[in-house]
Amino acid sequence: MVRRFAARARAFARGRALFAALLLTLSAPAGSAQEVGWSIENAISGSLFFGNTRQTLITTRSSVGHADSAFELKGTVRFTYGESSDENDGAFVSKRSWIGTLNYDHRPFARYSTFLISTLETSLEKRIEFRYDVGIGEKLTFVRTETTQADVSLALLGERTYLPPTVPNETETLLRWSTRARYRRQMNERVRVSHETFYAPVANDFGRYTITSTTSIAIRLARYADLNVSFMDNYDSEAKARGARSYNDGQLVLGILTAF
Repeated sequence: MVRRFAARARAFARGRALFAALLLTLSAPAGSAQEVGWSIENAISGSLFFGNTRQTLITTRSSVGHADSAFELKGTVRFTYGESSDENDGAFVSKRSWIGTLNYDHRPFARYSTFLISTLETSLEKRIEFRYDVGIGEKLTFVRTETTQADVSLALLGERTYLPPTVPNETETLLRWSTRARYRRQMNERVRVSHETFYAPVANDFGRYTITSTTSIAIRLARYADLNVSFMDNYDSEAKARGARSYNDGQLVLGILTAF
């Protein structure tokens, strides 16, 4: 049994060494997918469905950031508005939300970096009157080249939510874990793809969670303008308990992105 245990220990050590070597190879920087200096992005997107059920949706996003070897600071504001109608119910507002985020990343070009994040949110469709959170986390960038960047992060967030008057408890304070996986790749001179997923369970109850996922394809039209197609999917395990129509909220939108 001792020999069997020693053999397993050696196999585990070899496997760990191979994994470490692979990780070092992937994370060896052959360039940077991040930009140094100031950056400004503005996007406007929308979708239209018609027939038995008609729906219009518009979403806007603006962000300003600065990055260098010491820190990265970025602020983003997103607004979404949608109307739906059918022959029986007539027209009604189906979506109206604001989300603002502020992110500070210490040594963003390092393999490991510490960050601070804060979010403000209000959402008609998710029945959130107002929500804010603030947290701290650690990011691991395991691929960074001139065309590709991939990273994962883990953060601990303190969250405060003000709920509609129809909910028995009008305020709620929670502690959440937040994990993020992010991937960006410049396919060629004109096409860029990206994906980002957040999973945020309550710290002491993993059955209560949110998942936010965004996948985008950007096609260069001009020097500062891209055609952007995005699929956004949000899942909140407690949305129906607050009076929302569904746990899930998905959007497929087409728009223009400008970056400077």
